[in-house]
Amino acid sequence: MTEFTYDLYWVVVSPSHQGKGFGRRIISRMEQCLLKEKDKINIRVETSGSEHYVGQRAFYEAMNFNLCGRIPSFYKEGDDLVIFYKCVTKNNLSGGSKSNERL
Repeated sequence: MTEFTYDLYWVVVSPSHQGKGFGRRIISRMEQCLLKEKDKINIRVETSGSEHYVGQRAFYEAMNFNLCGRIPSFYKEGDDLVIFYKCVTKNNLSGGSKSNERL
């Protein structure tokens, strides 16, 4: 129901494959696919503020997502909803370690 804003629900990479660039390549490929249809896209991500999700939040920050909001105790007492946002244009892709490689 938006002109060019998309919600990224989950990026899941097996723990044995984390830290090898797969997540970065997934995000990059998603951006490339969306930019085939639009000149500009906005991507919104929601995640947990708990300590268990510190790696996920660091991943989104490393992918140039900006922290844009937090709702305290959203999931349960002490577990905030953390919202990240990113604007991408055809001239400003996230890239990946091997962005042209097929997933």
